[in-house]
Amino acid sequence: MKLPTLPFVAAVEWVAGTKQYAWQHAALYATILAGVWLTIAGEVRASWTGTAVAMASFMSAGTHQFFCGRLQAAYSMTPSRLLAFISPIKAIVLFASGPFLDKALFGAWLGAYAWTGAAASLVAGTCLLAVVLNLAQYTVISLLGAGPYQAFSQLKTAAVVVLGSLVFQGDVRAQQLAGTALAIAGVLSLARFERHLERLKETAFMELPSSTEAQPPPPAK
Repeated sequence: MKLPTLPFVAAVEWVAGTKQYAWQHAALYATILAGVWLTIAGEVRASWTGTAVAMASFMSAGTHQFFCGRLQAAYSMTPSRLLAFISPIKAIVLFASGPFLDKALFGAWLGAYAWTGAAASLVAGTCLLAVVLNLAQYTVISLLGAGPYQAFSQLKTAAVVVLGSLVFQGDVRAQQLAGTALAIAGVLSLARFERHLERLKETAFMELPSSTEAQPPPPAK
């Protein structure tokens, strides 16, 4: 479940002092989380094992996004450069650990899979979409921070539930539609509030006196 990731990332950024949060942030984050919760209520089944895995997942994902933002800020790295730097490390870790995880969890090695043209096309398309997704993720983190990125990504959870029900001809309840609408409204309001804060920063910077204006005129000879 992605819901705890948003308050976790916001708390990490606030404790580290990398982002200042106003009460409007808390209100908008609560609105988004409430909308997503209304959307997924009744669709998720919890267990102790699933809860433990979910906790490890959201903590690792939130920490990863926080450090990505710190890397970009500390070394002035563009999103594409950060992606090029991190992708080989991710690939090595996945290639080294993936086959053993498949064997441990599913009882079969990757080489035993019967590949088809359709399966290969789906894998290639998934890899292409993953590149676009990661580039967009690092761009948003660079511009707004890990907290707002997590707020925007909450829409994915609502979209998966609602669109999945529509595609597979499932029942879409009014509660799910209301939750999705509430989450979208919260995300749009958050984006508008972040733009407002950026304009305030730009205005304050433009109003600062320049170094030449701050210096007194040279004494007359």
